[in-house]
Amino acid sequence: MNSDITYLIDTTGTVIDSISSVYKPGLSVYYLNDGNILRSIRKTYLAPLGAGGGVQKISLGGSLLWDYNYYTEDYLSHHDIEPMPNGNILAIIREFISTEEQIALGKNPILATNELKSEKIIEFKPIGTSEIEIIWEWSFADHLIQDYDETKSNYGDVANHPELIDFNYEVQPLEGKFPLPVLGPMSLLKESHLNHQGKLMFKWVYWNMLLKGYRIPLGPDMSMIGKKTI
Repeated sequence: MNSDITYLIDTTGTVIDSISSVYKPGLSVYYLNDGNILRSIRKTYLAPLGAGGGVQKISLGGSLLWDYNYYTEDYLSHHDIEPMPNGNILAIIREFISTEEQIALGKNPILATNELKSEKIIEFKPIGTSEIEIIWEWSFADHLIQDYDETKSNYGDVANHPELIDFNYEVQPLEGKFPLPVLGPMSLLKESHLNHQGKLMFKWVYWNMLLKGYRIPLGPDMSMIGKKTI
């Protein structure tokens, strides 16, 4: 992840080609059907461990065919991109929402933070050598609901809209025991071998049950029993 060289390797492990860049990855690269590579680049460290900020299309000969920067103080492309069959590109964007913007979205000022990190997905079409046309975007900020400020357009009954995000949800990660309240044996917010085994078990449930639509014997409500409240 800290190399500025991209290697093209065949199925036998033989290096076919290498392409150098002035940027480290940010954090993905794709070999395209036209023989070029699509590479996200790391131009900034606003998002540690997943910082990005731009995307480039480079020929195997090393020629820069298209180059676009997608970051400001308000947003930043990061981690993965996805080339689409129609030639467009999907990208994950981190948005930085100021205190004033949070309140304008119906946030209770007591709960507002200096800077809220949110996410959106965009599909864009590369234009020329350094431009894009945004085709569509989906943002968390457009799918909020709150029951604090009735003057805002996203005001409503939170309980009746499980498909939306409660913007004034107050419960933060808490210490405690699970799956049995008080008894455990696993501890919330703790690193242990037993907790690691529990994560591996949930990984299996996620891939083999949740994604396949199987019901599991757990209700949708989060219990506070056994958790240490502040």
